Amino acid sequence: MPSNDEFYPAEFDNVIYDCYNLRVVFDREKTGFEETKDFPIIINSIVAGRYQVVEYLGSAAFSKAIQCYDIHSEQMVCMKIIENNKDYFDQSVDEIKLLRYINANCEDLDQKNLLKLIDFFYHKEHLFIVTELLRDNLYEYSKYNREVEKKIYFNVPRLQRITKQILNALSFIHDLKLIHCDLKPENILIKSYSRCEIKVIDFGSSCFIHDHLSSYVQSRSYRAPEVILGCRYDYKIDIWSLGCILAELYTGYVLFQ
Repeated sequence: MPSNDEFYPAEFDNVIYDCYNLRVVFDREKTGFEETKDFPIIINSIVAGRYQVVEYLGSAAFSKAIQCYDIHSEQMVCMKIIENNKDYFDQSVDEIKLLRYINANCEDLDQKNLLKLIDFFYHKEHLFIVTELLRDNLYEYSKYNREVEKKIYFNVPRLQRITKQILNALSFIHDLKLIHCDLKPENILIKSYSRCEIKVIDFGSSCFIHDHLSSYVQSRSYRAPEVILGCRYDYKIDIWSLGCILAELYTGYVLFQ
């Protein structure tokens, strides 16, 4: 996606610098700081004059997810609210950059099993990322399926279908020189139960193949041996994680505790 900036992108000393615009949404008649660092989630309230809160979906390490009705597009969306913390803010700014990069280079995100970015903005001391609304993640649904439902959902044919879709997504981002770096059941969301369609999400830990910023990547149970040993890593660590995920979905147990 072009930045539409007068100066950027610009090249200097063999480095290409680029930018994107982060809108700050504010109440014209209010100043000062918010009363609390936690963003209040109130059902039916309107966020930033556009998104009506419908349902609380859950929380992750540094964010909360809510289902919203987009008054502008008249569609349901997923809104990710980032905690008021500089490190989390910086990581999410990077995730927006990568989501924009992926979305700009993909003509059909459904075909590539990747998440659609709809909006992002800063409001009331929090960063918000708005994406398409999907269903349960594979961890949640696998747990529910084994505990509540009578028929096992993740049989071999469905696992084959899921594998093909994840590999499809990984192939595309790897062609863009990106490593996901945090592939796990929680980061694969179901789009359709009946058609067994999934999408890969959460690029907050992703990096380009040429700029490994940290030796501490991947969630522990899905961490590749080369990462554990502190060796150089590449796209293959995503494939290792995929193998761990498939074993877990088939058996119902985490492969490496």
